[in-house]
Amino acid sequence: MPRERHSLSLGFSAIVVVLLTIPCATAAPYGLDSRMPVSPFLNNRLPPVLPEGQWAAAKAFPNLTFPYPMGFVQPPGATRFYVYCREGKIYYFESDPDTMEKTLFLDIGARTQGWDDCGLLGMAFHPAFGNAASTNRGFFYVFYQYSMTPTSGPERPPRTTPSYNRLSRFTVADGSMAADPDSELVLINQYDEDVWHNGGSMFFNPDDNFLYLTLGDEGGFDAQYGNTQVINKGLFSGVIRIDVDSDPARSHPIRRQPVTAGTQPPSQTAHYGIPNDNPFLDPAGSVLEEFWAIGLRSPHRMTYDPATRQIWLGDVGAARREEVNIIVKGGNYQWGYMEGTLQGPLARPATIIGTEQPPIYDYGRADGDITVIGGYVYRGATYAAELGGKYIFGDNGSGRIWALTTNASGPPTVTYLCNMPSGFGYGGLASFGVDHAGDLYMVQTGPAGTIYRLVRPTDFVPPPPALLSQTMVFTNMATMAPASGLIPFDVNSPLWSDGAIKTRWMALPNDGAPYSANEQIGYAPFGEWSFPNGTVFIKHFDLAIDEANPNLRRRLETRFLVRDTNGAAYGITYKWRADNSDADLLTGALNEEISIRTATPVGSFASDMNIGGGTPGTTLFDPATGRYTIVAGGADIWGDADQFRFVYQEHMGDFDVKARVESLTMVDLYTKAGVMARESLTAGSRHIFASVFGDNQQRGGNPTGYEVVYRPAAGGASQAIYPASTQPAVNYPNTWLRLKRAGNEFTAYGGNDGVTWTKYANVVLALPETVFFGMAVTAHDTTEQTTTRFLDFANNSGHAHYYPSPRDCITCHTPISKHILGVKTVQLNGDFTYAPGGATDNQLRTWNHLGLFNPPINESDIANLAKLVAVTNEAAPLEDRVRSYLAANCSQCHRPDGVPRANWDARYETPLSSQNIINGLVSEPLGVVGARV
Repeated sequence: MPRERHSLSLGFSAIVVVLLTIPCATAAPYGLDSRMPVSPFLNNRLPPVLPEGQWAAAKAFPNLTFPYPMGFVQPPGATRFYVYCREGKIYYFESDPDTMEKTLFLDIGARTQGWDDCGLLGMAFHPAFGNAASTNRGFFYVFYQYSMTPTSGPERPPRTTPSYNRLSRFTVADGSMAADPDSELVLINQYDEDVWHNGGSMFFNPDDNFLYLTLGDEGGFDAQYGNTQVINKGLFSGVIRIDVDSDPARSHPIRRQPVTAGTQPPSQTAHYGIPNDNPFLDPAGSVLEEFWAIGLRSPHRMTYDPATRQIWLGDVGAARREEVNIIVKGGNYQWGYMEGTLQGPLARPATIIGTEQPPIYDYGRADGDITVIGGYVYRGATYAAELGGKYIFGDNGSGRIWALTTNASGPPTVTYLCNMPSGFGYGGLASFGVDHAGDLYMVQTGPAGTIYRLVRPTDFVPPPPALLSQTMVFTNMATMAPASGLIPFDVNSPLWSDGAIKTRWMALPNDGAPYSANEQIGYAPFGEWSFPNGTVFIKHFDLAIDEANPNLRRRLETRFLVRDTNGAAYGITYKWRADNSDADLLTGALNEEISIRTATPVGSFASDMNIGGGTPGTTLFDPATGRYTIVAGGADIWGDADQFRFVYQEHMGDFDVKARVESLTMVDLYTKAGVMARESLTAGSRHIFASVFGDNQQRGGNPTGYEVVYRPAAGGASQAIYPASTQPAVNYPNTWLRLKRAGNEFTAYGGNDGVTWTKYANVVLALPETVFFGMAVTAHDTTEQTTTRFLDFANNSGHAHYYPSPRDCITCHTPISKHILGVKTVQLNGDFTYAPGGATDNQLRTWNHLGLFNPPINESDIANLAKLVAVTNEAAPLEDRVRSYLAANCSQCHRPDGVPRANWDARYETPLSSQNIINGLVSEPLGVVGARV
């Protein structure tokens, strides 16, 4: 036994010796070895917030947030704020900007059907609330969607989830600071088939102490429930006015019940009265006498201006117009036979109830505008000189806020003030509010909703630099060498960008190791990461513009996404100039027409002739340069004249062809050359001719030197189209023409680089499928000749590139996704080559090595982390490709609590069986029973 033990000991020693003589395997190199310092906001060259307008929305109570707040009110004679929230909770807090405490006042969440524009939508204190001598001293009123079994999520309820429009009174007992949820007294309990269009805004009018309440058309599409333009069916689609005190000296009992009264009709007969001066009264009980005004669709917010005694209301449109209305007694606001000032989806009724009242102002759906949020006439002292008497309102979609000034002699003037900070639900604007001093507030909804104040900024925030070079993001604009501190990266599943090639960097603020938590990323293996304020993400876009030479690219834009000091993010775009010398800041969205040269050759133009006779000409082709030199005479291509030199080929079908007119000798003011398609070689045949003159001098109303001439009928006179003055002028030797055919539609473009185009004419002309296509030149002189040189004929494919506005950026970079989309575990869990000839490494491994993550990753765990795949990766399973694409492009909105809402969850971490992508519910079944995705 001892010997055996000894032998074992010798064996172990031998193993150790052998191991010591074997070289150790070295770890793979990291992509980067060090992290370079960089200050916040790209070394403070970008602003901490994006200034928009001369006014601003500033957090009024920065230490408080609320779950989906919809508005607030103050009780009579008190400065305390009561915030009512969509899911059925009401909180109060003291009017102190530094307060950190909010108190739950009422919780009826177990009976409130939230989601979309339903839930607890309105609150009003009785005018005698708090008056110790009044029996009404503890009363307040709420409007909400009642349900015995509300759907609280995370699944979004179907639009047709039934509930009840409920107006109720609650009581605060003497000596208590909270309301008693069991004190509910129901005034209205109206069955509602749809969760959309509920209105719910209300107030007590100080002139009469009656309660005014808005009600929508019950939801759906195009007034589908038949509730508009009627006053004998239900309490929908209007403003009602009731006496909650049931004072027999001023009001009378209810004479008619709504047809869809619901389960508790007795409650609607005893707890309020009908004011004796309401506009639609009938002792026979044939109408619902509660109505004060009718013909509204989705009257989300209504307010009262005590100075003018006017009622203002914002009515959300269906598809085309948003309305601002002044509500008058007996007014008919025309939905659904009108939508704003446009024809609505329904026919005009044969009999109009009440007095027709068009909107005082309406606006369309552009630049993100989609949902008007009615506000207040400003009567505060703080900004009386600037805003006094103006109606302040906004839009939930764009987040824009405007001031409307009425004009007795004409339409109102509307002035842009500012934008809401990026928030939940587009701009997130749910309501405006005023305190007793008349100062104006905005309520931004969301899971952590916030109250803002309208302020005039005391410190001017400078705008972003006008030029990309001024940001110093690149040390060399020609080579686009990134500045120190920028970390390059890529994503596994790029967002859709229509063929653009993207390059990405991140500037994460730090002043060198060791790193504090505010210099690191809040890492999570699933879902979104958190980033310090001042983090900047840079994404550059190129476009390959020649299929035969993929390395030939056009610089399009460089975008910045900045994590700002408002707890959100903003985006800006710089558009590169054609010569790549610099890029200019865009203040709004822009569409640009770009062409990509296809690999298909345009073919030779081997035939030439003089159309219509005239002085003989010549054609010379240089195959080395591709240049056509054409000498031509000819009377003209215009009116009845059709005399010119034509160099052509026969072409069948559609085409999109460009060419450069290098030079054109002017013989006459109307000497011209260009690209033509015609049905025959006979003079006077039908044709279309996109041309340029020999200079850019104005002639015959033509301000640019471009023209389209077309002959609609053989033997008839030709007609001309001149571009607008916004078209770039002809510029030799870089004047380009492009003519595109799509069926019988012909489009002419002009440009100066052969890549970027401006459309200047569009003609519908039924030419044969096979046409004679080529170069046409006329001297406009029968005794002289001109010389023209054409180059660079090529077939194209059109590409329309969209440059986003700052508003567009935050539409996708949503709060629910923490504003940053592509920088997360599933996107960066992949290899990246860090420089030409540099190391290739997993990005998570490199970033972890650089100290970017808090908490750090255990490297051995990286191999087991989820990753997306590119939709173009045909080696990956189809399910992974599809789910990755949806996660990258859709999950910022399509998830629980996302906006716009859907019944499906695009997040990759959600199992397929739970995503509702297969056999999921649909928002609108379109009449299909049991419809599913």
